[in-house]
Parts: sequence; C-alpha cells; structure tokens
Amino acid sequence: MQIWLDGKTYPSHEARISVMSHTLHYGTGVFEGIRSYRTEDGFSAFRLEDHVLRLFRSAEALDMHIPYEPAEVCNAVNRVLEANELLDAYIRPLVFLGEGSMGLDVKAQGKRNPVHLMISAWEWPSYFGQSMPGIRAMLAEHRRVFSSPTLVQAKAAGHYLNSYSAYASAKANGYDEALLLDDEGHLAEATAANLFVVKDGVLRTPFTTSALEGITRDTIITLAKISGYTVMESRIKPDELLDGDEVFLTGTAYEVAPIISVNGQAIGDGSVGPITAQLTKRYQDIVRAMPPSLSHGDGMALTEKAYYTAIQ
Repeated sequence: MQIWLDGKTYPSHEARISVMSHTLHYGTGVFEGIRSYRTEDGFSAFRLEDHVLRLFRSAEALDMHIPYEPAEVCNAVNRVLEANELLDAYIRPLVFLGEGSMGLDVKAQGKRNPVHLMISAWEWPSYFGQSMPGIRAMLAEHRRVFSSPTLVQAKAAGHYLNSYSAYASAKANGYDEALLLDDEGHLAEATAANLFVVKDGVLRTPFTTSALEGITRDTIITLAKISGYTVMESRIKPDELLDGDEVFLTGTAYEVAPIISVNGQAIGDGSVGPITAQLTKRYQDIVRAMPPSLSHGDGMALTEKAYYTAIQ
C-alpha cells in the first residue's frame, strides 16, 4: 500500500510517525471517509471536495491548521488512488498532531506540536456487504452528547470511543449495529452512520444537533425529494422505530444499509422495504456515473449547485 504523508508518497512500511504523537495519546485528530467508484472514465471519488472541506472544518473545530489548500488535498487523494491502482476504494485522510507538548497545551512555547496529514486508500466493499439481507440493530445505552454544536459536526478521532464501545456491545449481544440516543433520549444516529425512518412514504431523520451532517445523508435527502418523497428532520423516539414501515442507515462506508429489526423485533415485515431499495439503486447509479470534472478534485469544481444539477 502506498501512503501519502505530508506531501510525499511512501510505501506503508516507510510512512513513520512518532509514538509520542499527541494524537496517539489524546485522540486529537480529525479524519474523513471517502469512497471512489469505478466508472466509464476510470475512478470517481464521490463528492470529494465536500469531504475535504468538511475535513478542514473539523480541523478548525479543534484549532488545528492544515498546512495545505483544499485543492491540494483533493489532488493528493487522487494521487493515492493512482499510486495504489485503485478504482473501487475507501479513502482515509487523517489530520493529526505530532510530537511536541505532551500536555493539553499543544501550542506551548518551544514545544508546538506540528500538524500532519496522512492519506491512505484500500479496497473495502460495502460495510455490511451487498448480500446481507439487512441489519439487526440494538438500542445502545451509550449517548451521543457533545458540549457544543461545533464539536457535533467535527469528525474527530476521540469522538468515536463512544461508537466503538456501543458497536462492541452490539456485536457481543449478537447484533450487527447499535443505535445511539441524544441527551434527551431521542434517536441520534448509529455508531458511524445517519438514521432514516420511513412511514407512509415520508422519510424522517434526526436533527443534526446530536448527529453528524452526513454527506451521504444529504445525497439521500436530495435523491428522495427528486423521487417525490417528503423528507423531514424531526425528533424521533426509540419506540417509533418499530412503528416505521422501513428504517435504514446512510454513510460513506455504509452507503445505504437497511435495518430489518431492532432489539429482536421486526421493522415492517422484516425485509428490505421498497423505498430503501429504490434509493439504494438511485444512489449506486449516481456514484458510478459522476462526471470526472465533478469528482476528481480539479480546482474544487464540485459546488453544491453543480452537484445538484448533475444528479437531476
């Protein structure tokens, strides 16, 4: 595997960092998950610019300055895909603090911790596998709670300890995934994906006060509206899951993943619903058909307007 680290590409065994890296000890890093897809023109990193811009926003939330421009990071992502000869791939940019202060003051005089950027990529099929009939989820005891709205929207490494614990608990209890609640007991999201509940043709998804504003979430909302469905952000109580006709998750790694049961009780008839299936197909059609000019990161070409024009 070829790794991009601080402006250069290395074989993975040569890309070295210090064990005294601040991020290793405190979780002070931010990351992104991006997928590229095989298209008629080679590969297409779906909504690459949007992911990179969110990486910058996440870094700003932790007062970390990425020493590159967004367009440079987009180009670096493409270099990694080309270096590893990948088409269908998962891409992981990681911004982290290096060696310096080992306290919480990472800007202490004489010990300022440098900001590093690493980008890797590998083959990674759909998170739950295309052959899986659906996800068996459980309600987690863990809550997704943050001290500020800015931190809610930061994909920070340290945030995922809660998700890790909830997911491990779900697996230990024979489930595939865990659903986390917010501080008021309403549904927030899954361990690393956004949540949708379908009832009578209306899609509901939790507010982003306790959930990440997912890029796949935004894509599915747009595709659903184009398909004629109503989409609402709302508070969703846990018992409303079982009253739903369909429930599904969205995320870069998950793509669109149907939930067929919660705590052992079936959602609807316990199979993948028609709206979930329709949106899954539309999503796959879009990610494998994006024009290279809108997906390869050439000078930040993909604006929101251009994206919505492309998918309509």
